[in-house]
Amino acid sequence: MQRVLFILVFLLFYSATYADSPPCWCKFEEESANKKYVAIVDRPQKDSLIDPWKSVWTLTVYEKTAIGNRRLWRIKYDYTGYPGGLLSDDGQTFVYVEFWYYASSPLVDIYRQGKKVNTSALKGLNFKVPKDKLVETVSHQLWLWDEGNAYSYTTNNKRLLLEIRTIDGRKHYIDISSGRFASISQRAANTSFVK
Repeated sequence: MQRVLFILVFLLFYSATYADSPPCWCKFEEESANKKYVAIVDRPQKDSLIDPWKSVWTLTVYEKTAIGNRRLWRIKYDYTGYPGGLLSDDGQTFVYVEFWYYASSPLVDIYRQGKKVNTSALKGLNFKVPKDKLVETVSHQLWLWDEGNAYSYTTNNKRLLLEIRTIDGRKHYIDISSGRFASISQRAANTSFVK
């Protein structure tokens, strides 16, 4: 009996460890690394009585000042219910990187100066992560580096890039302005992982 109980507890723990977390659909804030800007994702108060996935969510970026927050820009936000993202140190760029792998869908959303950048070139297949490296969960696959920070902003020849490290240990550079993969000169990148 004790052995059966042990096996049941082990299986429960094992399945909970690899279960997919449901989306929270909650308001959230992300601060820039230099603490000078904050991005807030929220929905209108009037939408609080409807299902959150039916709401129109917005991303608003503020500059922090001595007299309060000053709004810089706002845009409709394509929210998947999972909070998180990365705000640049100038408050002009907000990036969300999907932690679930989707072969035929873009895995990165870039919002820059109140506009959404086209990231259709950043589908899962375009990152060329070997299938045997993807980590299986109950209903999804994980594709991002899992030992420390998986993505950060970096600069190369004064261009702002997003550096993404995938589960196979490779680094991919995304041009923030174009939403496409970028090639960079060796050792010219100044990376600061913050997420």
